[in-house]
Formats: sequence, C-alpha cells, structure tokens
Amino acid sequence: MTAASVWLLLSSVIGGVDVGAHWKDSDEILSAAGAAGSLNKTAATVGKIAVGKKCNQGYHKFGCCMCTKCNAGKYMDQNGHKSGTCKKCPNGRYAETKGTSACKTCPPARYGSGAVGENEILQACDWCHAKGQYTDVAGLTACKLCPAGKGKIAHSTGVCTNCENGLYSDINGGDCKYCPGGYATDHHLEHGGTKADCKICQPGFHSIRNTNGGAYQPCAGCEPGMYEDEIGVGNDAAWLGGGAACKLCPEDKWAGHTGHGSCKDCPAGKYQNHVGKSKCKTCYSTTNYHACN
Repeated sequence: MTAASVWLLLSSVIGGVDVGAHWKDSDEILSAAGAAGSLNKTAATVGKIAVGKKCNQGYHKFGCCMCTKCNAGKYMDQNGHKSGTCKKCPNGRYAETKGTSACKTCPPARYGSGAVGENEILQACDWCHAKGQYTDVAGLTACKLCPAGKGKIAHSTGVCTNCENGLYSDINGGDCKYCPGGYATDHHLEHGGTKADCKICQPGFHSIRNTNGGAYQPCAGCEPGMYEDEIGVGNDAAWLGGGAACKLCPEDKWAGHTGHGSCKDCPAGKYQNHVGKSKCKTCYSTTNYHACN
C-alpha cells in the first residue's frame, strides 16, 4: 500500500483530522481511532503518514511517530524537538497545565524555593518569611535584604517600609526594633530609622508605649499642669494605667501649656491649692489660704 493510500484510509477513519501542522496529540489520535471502530493501523502507520512533520511547542515526541503534551510542571519551548521528554520548570518557575511552552515565574513577594518541575505556585514559590527580607520583582530565586532603617510588616508584602515611630533597624536584613524608653524616632524620616535616629527625649518631654505595650511613641510634651525636669524619660504609666506619665505641678505652682521642664510659681495675689493645675486662682479677702494672707 502506498503512503497516499494509507493517508486516505486514515483520513476516512478519523474524520479528516489535519495532521499537517504538527504530529497530533497521541490522546487525540487514539480517541479518534477508537471512535471509528476497528482500525488495523498502528501508531507507526500514523508516523509514516506524518513523516517530516514537527511537534509544536508544548509537545514532545511520543514513541516513534506521535506528539503528546508536556505534563504539568514541564514545558517545551521549541518546535520539532526530537527529545522524548519535556524540560522541567526551573527553580522559580512552574507550569499549572499540560501543553505548556513556557513556565510561569514566581510573582513578587515570593521566590523560587529550590524545587524544579512543579505544577503549583505553592510548591514552587515560597514567601519571604523573615521580616527583614523581601522580593519586589517576579522570578527571583532568593529573597533580598531590607536596607537598614526599613523592615517588612507581613510576609505577603513584596516591599520594605520605613520603621514606624519608636522603632529602628540598623543592619541590612534586620527587623525593626524598639527604641529604648526615653528615646524615639522622628516619624517624618524618609529613609527609615536607624539606631542613631533614636533621639533622647528632652526636659518637658517623655515617651510612652503604644497601647499594645509595644514601641515607644515619639517624644511628647508633658500635658498642662505637668512637667518633666529630666532627660530620657520613658514612662509606661499611661499604658499601664498606673498614673500620670509626667510629674504633677505641686501646690502654688502651675504649667499653662505642653512641654514644661518645670512649673512656675503663682504670682502675687494668686494661689493654687491643688496639684497638677494649668493656672492659678485669684486671692480674695475671704480666701482662707496661706498664700493669700
């Protein structure tokens, strides 16, 4: 039987399927042949018909004569490749479906975890779990280190952010740490806070912890009626609910605005018989108080 007569026979059996573009997927040919009933032709016959034809990208040679799709986790990026196997997706890439000609890259915030030939992103690409590491572009096979002064809030983010108020990072890849009590960073720092940016609180100011007991907030001025005459005061009182953060002005003294390093005496004709006040009272002839006598 000539090649032309074999071609006519096969065409009539599988309904004129076009094999001109490439050797057909083996599943497709066998399915068509099975649907046609008894066919006394083998895959080798198909190969004879398809002599000179090439497998498309995403396929590899199967047996002597057919093309079949690359399995998930593998790919083929060449036409007419003669190898009987597809290539495994390299580290940092994966293929979810059959017949892939190119593997997908790990997205930003993930990196290639070292596995090859994977078909799922969860297997091929891992998060940068350390808070001082990140990936900001696709296809990386290792995490980058956040620069000093920056950290990462969560592993699902692909960027590093400036350390928040009261925190600093002084090494590449380090996590943001708390400034010690009585110190704070300026939240307006564009480059992020390093240890050198933890500034000591001056008289009239203090630092208190956030409500969750974490970082100290920026140095804040003492409230009216209060003062602080020492430097580097970090007080947990406001967070713990144990009392005032700064010291209270004593009787006959006052502090009228925030940020006092000391309290002022009440002037003549004035008095204050309570502590922690922002102004003095006026003495009257009926006032029974020692400062008014």
